Amino acid sequence: MFTNWYPYFKDVTITSLAVKLPDSVCEYLLSDGVVLPDGKNCEYRDTTSVAADAGDKEDWENEAEECSLVAPSFPNFEKELIQCIEALGGSVFPKLDWSSPKDATWISFDRTLRCHSVRDIFILLKSSDFVTHDLTIPFEHCADIPDSLAQSVTHHLVLRQWQDISAESEFRCFVQNNVVVAISQRHLGIHFPHLIVQKEMICSDILHFYHTSIEGKFADLDFTFDIWHKCREDIVLLDFNPFGPLTDSLLFSWNELMSWSPRNPTSPCEFRCVLEKEIQPDPYRWYAMPQDFVHLSTGEDPAKLFDLLNAKIQNASEEESDSDQ
Repeated sequence: MFTNWYPYFKDVTITSLAVKLPDSVCEYLLSDGVVLPDGKNCEYRDTTSVAADAGDKEDWENEAEECSLVAPSFPNFEKELIQCIEALGGSVFPKLDWSSPKDATWISFDRTLRCHSVRDIFILLKSSDFVTHDLTIPFEHCADIPDSLAQSVTHHLVLRQWQDISAESEFRCFVQNNVVVAISQRHLGIHFPHLIVQKEMICSDILHFYHTSIEGKFADLDFTFDIWHKCREDIVLLDFNPFGPLTDSLLFSWNELMSWSPRNPTSPCEFRCVLEKEIQPDPYRWYAMPQDFVHLSTGEDPAKLFDLLNAKIQNASEEESDSDQ
């Protein structure tokens, strides 16, 4: 959890503030529909389905009243968030204890997680499957977490000071038995030719950062960490993740990562960056599409595919009958 490791590494990571999520906010984030808090305890009216008949004002008002939804109100929590945003410079990167709503960037106006207001934060959290996972089954793949701990976990909203981080400067590092065995370019949709030339320097900088700022200070022997390589010998820690399939292995496979024997800390680790022929599509693009389309294209829901085929057959039969007439 972010709140567990941040106090030990706050000097080498981005300034952040964590706010406890009230039960009412958790319930709101898990509820259906998207009605954003407006901070004024007033109603949000959805009148898009009301017939625009100027001559029948009474019917219009009755239908609008039926469609009224009460906007949630969390005055104390919202006030605390506003203070945090101001303290962090006016724009923040939101996340929960483990995940950020990066699957919801499609809904923001600039396709980033940059937030300037409470409403910006809530619309990202409400639109994210990753956030729902954190709030409902965060220990789904853990074999040694008792049910009592899973049920009693305290959730936090973490606000991190916004930083403009270039995609070419983000890397994920894989640590096995306290040894960095592999480093991968973080973003797989872009080819940066200079990374091939600079890989030895980048590896050297990252290993130096690991030995001086992380080694022996993190609770686990096997883990991954993400860094921002700002410039030569200037590295910022971004996050920690588990060493295992739950974490994206990027340019490696977990089979090879798991099978590697820990290496000598002084020997070069494996470094991989995206080659021109290896550019991969955005892994989060599916989240911007209606789920029915995703299920049809991936075959996740065979019933929907059968329904589509039956509809096609029925349409073809009707067209054939019409032509016969």
